[in-house]
Amino acid sequence: MINTDSLFYKAFGTASREDYVVLISYGILGLLISMLIELIRNKNKIKSQGGFKLTYWFYDNFARILLSIIAIFVGIQFSPELLNLKISNWGALVAGISTDKIIETLVSLKSSSKNDNSGASSTN
Repeated sequence: MINTDSLFYKAFGTASREDYVVLISYGILGLLISMLIELIRNKNKIKSQGGFKLTYWFYDNFARILLSIIAIFVGIQFSPELLNLKISNWGALVAGISTDKIIETLVSLKSSSKNDNSGASSTN
């Protein structure tokens, strides 16, 4: 039989299972706060387009959500090695907010460069 405590320790290092779950929860809470702020900021645009549709929002932001969650997991997992200190709950919350903003910026840069390239190819 597999010893789950030993497996968890080998996979995640010295952090206890409870600490790790709490940090991930705070990171995902930060991600949700960041996305809620964006929805509030764009509420007039959403109203003018016929209201909020959860399925459309999820489809439109799936890659961003997935990348943010992966970045939160990796950031929390390797924070002692990268920052030389143990991450706190507050740090995990801020990491969730900032990770989403960084990925949002990267996705918008990618889409704007794609639009620039398609515009350049149509003029040639």
